[in-house]
Amino acid sequence: MTAKKTCTAEFPKPKPPKDSRLTVLWKVEPKLTRNGRRITQYLCQCICGAKPKVERAKIQNGHVRSCGCLLRDTIREIGNQSRARRKAREESANAQ
Repeated sequence: MTAKKTCTAEFPKPKPPKDSRLTVLWKVEPKLTRNGRRITQYLCQCICGAKPKVERAKIQNGHVRSCGCLLRDTIREIGNQSRARRKAREESANAQ
């Protein structure tokens, strides 16, 4: 029987996309899947202060751009725009 080959090459820290709110700090323990595969993870710092663990591939592909604060801020912004449009419609209706 032959021994199972393992890759021991070290890769540089992944670079998040330009519009990302994350900064990669350092590599942490890999995440183990059900079938025994190891997924490389990095500890990141978000601009809001949170420190999520993110998979290397998701950082590189741009699938993860924040800890979740980007979605919350986007939803809040959409709600504010909607309220502003509703208020403008009500004011124009009252003026007539």
